[in-house]
Amino acid sequence: MRVLVLRVKGMPHNVGMWVHDDPDQFVIIIDEDLITEDGAKLLQAACNLVVHHWQRLPTVTDRARLRLHTG
Repeated sequence: MRVLVLRVKGMPHNVGMWVHDDPDQFVIIIDEDLITEDGAKLLQAACNLVVHHWQRLPTVTDRARLRLHTG
C-alpha cells in the first residue's frame, strides 16, 4: 500500500481534511489553507516510510471504527 497526499483548494462543507482508504492506496486530501506544498510532500514521504508497519483493523463498521478512535 502507498500513501498519497493531495493539497486541494475549496473543500466542500468547510472540511479541512478527508481520508480515503482503498485496498492499494491511502489518500489524504488536505485543504491548501492548512498545509503548504512542501508540507504535503513531507507528510506523504513520512507516511510512506511507515505505511509498511500499519495494520488494518478487522472487519468493523466505519461508524464503530470512528467511535473507537474518537470516543
